[in-house]
Amino acid sequence: MTPEKIALRQDLVEAARFRARDSDLDMNGHVNNTRYAQWILDSGSPEACRARRVVRYEVNFLTEVQVGDAVAIDSAPLQPPSNGETSLHFQGRRLSDGAPAFAAVLGVAAP
Repeated sequence: MTPEKIALRQDLVEAARFRARDSDLDMNGHVNNTRYAQWILDSGSPEACRARRVVRYEVNFLTEVQVGDAVAIDSAPLQPPSNGETSLHFQGRRLSDGAPAFAAVLGVAAP
C-alpha cells in the first residue's frame, strides 16, 4: 500500500509549541520522526489522550526541523466519526519562517 499525501489545511488552530532539543534529533541532526508523534500526543489534554486510543497514524515529512527550531502544532478534526474512528489532522509549523514541517492524521477511537 502506497501512503497518500496529506493535504495541508488552513483552518487549523494552534494547540501547542515545542522547541527542538538535542535529545529530539536523529543521527543526521534532524528531529526524529517519533518525536513528531510525541509532540502530537502532548499537544492535547491528558484527559483527551486517556479518553481515546490511537488506531491509525499517518505522517508526511515536509521540512527539516533542527535543534533550536520552535514548532507550533496546529490541529482540527478531519472528518466526523465513522465505524467508531475519528480522524484528527495535525500540522507542525516552523515558527521562524512558517514553513510546514509535517502533516499528520491520527485515527482515534474509544478505548
